[in-house]
Amino acid sequence: IQVVSVPDTSCHFLCMNGKKAPLDNVKLRQAINYAIPIDAMLQNLLFGYATQMKSPLPSLMPGYDATLSPYRYDIAKAKALVQEAGLGGQPVTLELAVRVGWTTHEQAATWIQAELEKIGLKVAIVRETDAAFRQAAIGGKHLLSIEAWQSWVNDPIFHMNANFHSTSTNTNSSFYNNPVLDKLLTDNMHEPNAEKRAAAVKEAQKILIDDAVWGFLWY
Repeated sequence: IQVVSVPDTSCHFLCMNGKKAPLDNVKLRQAINYAIPIDAMLQNLLFGYATQMKSPLPSLMPGYDATLSPYRYDIAKAKALVQEAGLGGQPVTLELAVRVGWTTHEQAATWIQAELEKIGLKVAIVRETDAAFRQAAIGGKHLLSIEAWQSWVNDPIFHMNANFHSTSTNTNSSFYNNPVLDKLLTDNMHEPNAEKRAAAVKEAQKILIDDAVWGFLWY
C-alpha cells in the first residue's frame, strides 16, 4: 500500500455567525481564534496531513499571504480579549454545530469546547445530519459551526466574494456585512491590472483577519 498525500484548496474553519450576539463582538471572535489549540489538533487529529490556516484564502490560491494573521494558541491572550469584550463576567453559553460522520470535525469540536471553557465560554456541541446542517446554516440558525469550503475557481476575489460579500446569500455562512469589503471585492472582480488586484486581495485578507470573521483551523 502506498499512501499519497496531495494538497488541495479546501479550507476547514470555525464559522462564527456575526449577526448573533455575543459573536457580533469582534473582541470575542478574536479571543476564540487565540483559544484554538491548532498545533495539538494538527498532530492528534490530522496526523500531519494538514497545515494551519493563516488566511481566509486557501494556501494554494494566488494572493495568499501567511504573514498577515497574528493568531496562535495563546490562552492568556484569549482571556484578556474576553475581558476587553465586556461580556459582564458571566459564563457565556454557545452552541457548536458539526455534521455527523465528519470525524475530524466532530473531534475538533471536542478540543475547541475544552479550550473555550478555559476562557469562560460554555460550549454545547450539536451534531446534525448533512441536510439539517446545511439548512440551518443557510437560515442563519447556527451560532458556531465547523465548516469546509473549496472554491470551484482558484481565484481569491471569487473565493472571498462567495464567502464574505454581504449579497452572497447561502454561501456567506458568517453573515458578514462590511461595505468596505463589499466595494473592494466588487471593484476588483474583473480588474485587469494585476498589481492593483493583488493589492486589493491583500487588503481584503487583512480586513477579514482583523475582524476575525472565521476561526482558523486547517487546510
